[in-house]
Amino acid sequence: MDKKELIDCINFFKEIRVVERDVSTPEDIQNHSKSVIVDYIFKGKIYTTTKLYYKNILHQKNIKYPNQIVNYFGETVYWLDNEKNDWARGAGEAELEKTIIDEMANDNDVEFKTLLKSIANNSKTGFIQKITAEGKSGQYHHNFENNNHWHDIIRLIQEIINKKGAPVDKSYFSRLVFKWDGNKHSQIRERASLAKEVEWKNRAFIDALYDNIKSIQNTFIEMEIINLLKHKGQIILQGPPGTGKTREAKKMARELLMPKSITINDVINTLRLGSKLKSATDYSEYEISKIEDTKVTLKLKTGSEYAPSMSEIIKAYESKLWLGGQSKGNDPYSAAIAKYIFENLDCSEFLKVIQFHPAYTYEDFVRGIVVKTDNGSAPEYKTVNKILGEFAKKANESNLSGGVDDFDRAWYELVQDINDGKVKKIGSSDVEVDLNSEGNIRFKTPVATYEKTYELYRFGKTDLKYETYNRIVLNFLKDEAGKYKLKDFIPPSAIDSNKPYVLIIDEINRANLPAVLGELIYALEYRGEKVESIYSTTDEGNTLVLPPNLYIIGTMNTADRSVGHIDYAIRRRFAFIDVLPKVIEGDAFERELFIKVSALFIKNFDAYKNDNTVTLERSEHLSEEFRPEDVWLGHSYFIKKNEDFELRKKYEVIPILKEYVKDGILKQSAESVINAL
Repeated sequence: MDKKELIDCINFFKEIRVVERDVSTPEDIQNHSKSVIVDYIFKGKIYTTTKLYYKNILHQKNIKYPNQIVNYFGETVYWLDNEKNDWARGAGEAELEKTIIDEMANDNDVEFKTLLKSIANNSKTGFIQKITAEGKSGQYHHNFENNNHWHDIIRLIQEIINKKGAPVDKSYFSRLVFKWDGNKHSQIRERASLAKEVEWKNRAFIDALYDNIKSIQNTFIEMEIINLLKHKGQIILQGPPGTGKTREAKKMARELLMPKSITINDVINTLRLGSKLKSATDYSEYEISKIEDTKVTLKLKTGSEYAPSMSEIIKAYESKLWLGGQSKGNDPYSAAIAKYIFENLDCSEFLKVIQFHPAYTYEDFVRGIVVKTDNGSAPEYKTVNKILGEFAKKANESNLSGGVDDFDRAWYELVQDINDGKVKKIGSSDVEVDLNSEGNIRFKTPVATYEKTYELYRFGKTDLKYETYNRIVLNFLKDEAGKYKLKDFIPPSAIDSNKPYVLIIDEINRANLPAVLGELIYALEYRGEKVESIYSTTDEGNTLVLPPNLYIIGTMNTADRSVGHIDYAIRRRFAFIDVLPKVIEGDAFERELFIKVSALFIKNFDAYKNDNTVTLERSEHLSEEFRPEDVWLGHSYFIKKNEDFELRKKYEVIPILKEYVKDGILKQSAESVINAL
């Protein structure tokens, strides 16, 4: 399963909720049964199932190891009552739609049935089926969905997601079963527990589910942090040295800033002849051997060359093809180029990276007085915006203008006129135009898209085969003087791009934050409101505004005791995220050395490696005054680069560990371990 599809599945299971209500009757209880109804809550709507039936497994037929199952779970175990909910019947293709879904939903609840079909269906494209596909043979493909109530499956998947791919409590497997054919001479179809301790066979798909969700967690955690940043406005990535906090901050900024689409000009300006770029998986390396208006040629180590077109590259970028979904032809090469562009496209206009230090002041960061002389005239003292003041001003101006230019407005007005029937033909074309489902302008078959017409406006060319029609639209947007036809209106939210700006403050806690931020401590919480500055500029007076589209990412080394204290007023305005050491897969990581060094800080390394939600247990070598989370030496120290790693170990890793002993972070007992390295 590729990364993009897995992310879609995880997002679905994070959004849906299931709530079970016990509606068992005295008759059910007497019959060793129970009945429930379940609310499926999705996108603000509640859908309710018909009655679903369970029965005590000690009173059901064809159960494999029933007594062992009860002993293992230590309680009464109920499985789907297949006499009441006879869903497992039928050979070959399972009857998920015409049997299960029809029985789960009321006949007239078409919307609920549509939701259920997105969860599981006969075509095997449901979210449960996609996320559990690996490890299930074709013979048994539907057995998981066909033998269990779906809300029990959803709960298991959600818990594995919540635990980030770590093993979950056995209670989540109590109700879940898998169907067996029995032996080839028997017609008995036994049901077996999915608890590995009871029955290990045909558990491969559960193990694959654990592994897949675990593999995506770094990406998914990054997405959650970005959502937190959008909500809060400012965050601080904190952790010990060497955990890649600044790298993560830049990566997050790029996720926020990168455009949804790119132009040919973006491709040409970002790539360089002779540059080396990695494949989507980082396994292979390609060299850019030719860059043309219509295609880019990559050379492989074998000498073979592949040349994806500009259209393929742009499409790969828009779909983030490097995350997954490659099929054939030029896909691997267009994905590699798109990934390189995503990581290297110039976004310096919207991104600033600075580093605080103990001498940093308000006058360095927000506003201050500078002395200017002009042609030998007397010195002039002038108040100017500094890094944050200037950056906030740019973000404010972008926000107020909607981030749109004359082309955006003219295009929007034309689309409105076509929609209202005021414009039926454009320019010299005799074909009547309308709008397609995506809001682009259609000349029967040819379509003039916003992106490609904008590309013509910006760069005078595009690789689209319908360029003629984009040019017809572009010319129509202008008057005889070549200016865009604009009505007197405020840009609507539909074209308000609200372009984000990101400020990264490295080592944010090394400065005296209350003194550096001043009145901005208030502005951080109340975005868009004016606050008074101690300095007044000609353009803005003595007020400052931090707009909502200006995001701040700070990084903080928790092992540095020489830094200033972050007081509570500032602390509550930032969200703090721990960035801790982790194992990096691959040959470029000195895994064994990392494990040995980690043992100086924590003693439950194996448990943490399998489940990074566990509480870290302090090693006997670590001083009681320090938390492992604050001082544990990070993974970046153990990544091999081009240099001889022995030199790095000798002059970087060992010296910082000895400094830890000297500073009392590590006890004297650590010295012999360090020397043995």
